Amino acid sequence: MPSSESWKKVTKKVQFFNLFNYYVGGFTINMSTYFCWLIIPLLMKENGATPFDIGLADAVTFGITGLLSPLIGFVASKEYLCPDTICRIGFVLQATCSISIAIYYISGTMIVPIFFLLVQESFALAFFWSICEYLLSNEIYQGETNQKMSWFCCSWSFGKAIGFVLGGPMRSAFGYSFSLYFSALIVMIAFVVFPRMPRNRSTTPNTAKLEKQKAKLEKKKAKKIESLTKKGLSQEEIEIKINNMHKENFLTKHQPVPKRYFLYYLNELVIHFTVYGTVAVFGNQYIDFADENNIVLNGVNDDSGTYCSLFLGIVYFSQSFCFWVLGQFSYWQYKQTLNIIVQIFIGAICLALIYLRNGWVLCVLAIPIGIISGYDLQSNVLYSINAGPKIKGVILGMSECVGELTCCLCPLFAGLIATQTDDRKWALWFGLILQCVGIVLCIITQAITIILERFDKQKESDEIELGNNEYQEPTPIEDVDVDTNLVHQIEIEDGNVSESSELDKEEDTDEKSPEENENVQPTGTPEQKPSNE
Repeated sequence: MPSSESWKKVTKKVQFFNLFNYYVGGFTINMSTYFCWLIIPLLMKENGATPFDIGLADAVTFGITGLLSPLIGFVASKEYLCPDTICRIGFVLQATCSISIAIYYISGTMIVPIFFLLVQESFALAFFWSICEYLLSNEIYQGETNQKMSWFCCSWSFGKAIGFVLGGPMRSAFGYSFSLYFSALIVMIAFVVFPRMPRNRSTTPNTAKLEKQKAKLEKKKAKKIESLTKKGLSQEEIEIKINNMHKENFLTKHQPVPKRYFLYYLNELVIHFTVYGTVAVFGNQYIDFADENNIVLNGVNDDSGTYCSLFLGIVYFSQSFCFWVLGQFSYWQYKQTLNIIVQIFIGAICLALIYLRNGWVLCVLAIPIGIISGYDLQSNVLYSINAGPKIKGVILGMSECVGELTCCLCPLFAGLIATQTDDRKWALWFGLILQCVGIVLCIITQAITIILERFDKQKESDEIELGNNEYQEPTPIEDVDVDTNLVHQIEIEDGNVSESSELDKEEDTDEKSPEENENVQPTGTPEQKPSNE
């Protein structure tokens, strides 16, 4: 039918933008979320909140999200509900959260209501993240996961950076309420453009792209051969150079999923908690610390909120850049030693943030924070999407659960320590202590992994050796120890048998007539016919 053909064409055109629209969804919801989270700590502090209250608001929001994420991931795997519809509900809840907080604080001053209003954002984030990552992992062609997921990470990280960068100046220029209305407007863009016709292409290779790459490679190969021939190289030299063209660079060579996948995943969860948790403390408690210590952009602006916007903006711009870089290479994958190194760097940066007061120098330190954060999050996504297809949704939900509980617990404990000691430095000391604990746990899990992998290799080599030993060459006769007495006895017995058999033959021959003996032909020789002569 013409109508069905037309509908197929429309569907194909709409689905063509699916990947881009997933990126838009990640960008807008993160921009809206962290636009709010630059404003909310300042809004709460203005209304008399302590560091613990600010940490508790963070804990309510991301804690509930973390608890809901595995359940939502399970729903995504089973597809009990339409996944893209669940994401749209999340966009609406994010918008209503911003609007309700803005309306209340036009005249309200109490801190308690904000905890209940933030529950909307908890459900919004749980509905979006686990589902969106699940849908996106299905949308991506086989073999393109690392590159496409890195672009998705770039998009939401860029949205987070823009949210932090705009939050401070807009709050100063337009006030709290108008800024929160703007946050609600941003996320509704995603409600409109988010994919309505998701696809599952995770087990299908992109044949059209592969054919183009093959044709391009053949063309490049032909040009290379022509160029080498003109230089007068021999055929063997040309073949060597052509073969070297097809060898993968060690930086881009595909990294297979390790046999002890769970231990690598566990090691990654450790640094996801410590690194991501410390970065969450920077985004929650450090804003209050900077305001108290009057850390500003010297010579440009005297508002600590503007400094915090720039500092956190640089963190997440650097994170976005890191996502893009990691998407081009694969050498960094499944390297547990890197997890220890990045925690050492984050611990050193925590010390610098405690004692340095120059805003410009601290903005420079924001760059390595963003790069390390990008490495952690990209690794977490990598381990999650490489899980089996039956448990992918659950693993994504578990990873999101750890991430959100990290955002919940770390700022909460950091705020509690700062409140109890009446010293906001302890919120940053908490980050340093967290790295020390993480380094110990990573060393333990890495040691266990190395021991088990060596055991696996030894077991494989033993099996190969056993297989080789099962097939043995026939032993040469001269290598056999022979009992000479037994051989002599056998020869004598064989000699008697042969002698008796020869005597029997002679007796049979004597019994025959001479005529019969003449007619007997040798065995295997045909009887000759008499000649005509």
